[in-house]
Amino acid sequence: MAFRSDDIKSIIENVSTPYSKLRIFTQPQLAQQRLYPSIEINNIRPEATQVEKDITKVSNRFEITIFARYGSNRAQDTQHLRTTEQNLIALLEAATLDADEDLTVGQVILEQRDFDRQEIKDNPNNVNGIQSVLVIEINEVQATEAGVALGSQNTISIGSIADAKVYNKPIETDTEAVESVNNAVNNRTKVYPITDDHKFFFVIGYTDARAAELRSIKNAHAKVTATYKRNGVSESKNGWLVEVANGAPYESVETLDCLMELVQ
Repeated sequence: MAFRSDDIKSIIENVSTPYSKLRIFTQPQLAQQRLYPSIEINNIRPEATQVEKDITKVSNRFEITIFARYGSNRAQDTQHLRTTEQNLIALLEAATLDADEDLTVGQVILEQRDFDRQEIKDNPNNVNGIQSVLVIEINEVQATEAGVALGSQNTISIGSIADAKVYNKPIETDTEAVESVNNAVNNRTKVYPITDDHKFFFVIGYTDARAAELRSIKNAHAKVTATYKRNGVSESKNGWLVEVANGAPYESVETLDCLMELVQ
């Protein structure tokens, strides 16, 4: 489901502002009846869709415009506008657009980190004021095949580390070492499993606290439960943490590479 102006409104509608009343509209107001201060959210480029075999990308571009009237104290009016601008940007940058039930992940891209101020363009009433414009783009990624979860929707919890994003693709292997059983003429009749090797490998983002805790768990040689969550569905992994490694190229995010020896 592509984002619309109403979705942007839901992100910013509780913005903290010095204005006593700030109205938000999802379509342009009539210039002659425009309210001050107010915000207009306009979808200036309807969604563009790029379909690939595994993912589908949908992008929309929006223009957020603050209309403010100047009073007798221009310095105070400018500060009120500046505060509102910065609080709007903070809300957009912090927005979580992950919607598990739709198997879609969204990302807000701010084309400019600050608002572009200019005189009110459409101003038939000659209001002494200003308009401040921010252009944003919403990029959504969803699985092309219905019902398939995206990798970015996978998290893991272990120890006190809760819902850490899993980087790359976690790898789980379950292999057996077997012994052949032969008959009297040395023909193999069946195989007999003698060992079971069940491993789970995952990668999460590095922090000092995470590294210290994971190494403490590994060094304690204690059995631990990791909760792997794929698209909101949890699965327990029980076993021993046997490897914790970290390190990253200069230009990349540092990660913790972890290996668990699982038991059934």
